[in-house]
Amino acid sequence: MAQLLIRQLPDEVKEGLRERARASGRSMEAEARAILTDFIFPTNEVSLEYDGPQDATTLFERYGVKILPSRPEGGVVSFEETQALIDEFA
Repeated sequence: MAQLLIRQLPDEVKEGLRERARASGRSMEAEARAILTDFIFPTNEVSLEYDGPQDATTLFERYGVKILPSRPEGGVVSFEETQALIDEFA
């Protein structure tokens, strides 16, 4: 198998990779491999397997989506907007 070295990776990208890896229970290296593989060979399938009670934030983080409880300009994200995101992945 080949190896890849990525130089000058922005700190915020590395931290985002670390968060995604933690949320998916993988190492950063395994998460980067999964991201690259999914990008090069997309399946266009989303599996929402139920694995016990969890809050919506955990479920979204598994797929790399972050939901903010409010907008920077003020106001709360509505149920309809949240549902639209869920429908987009279903």
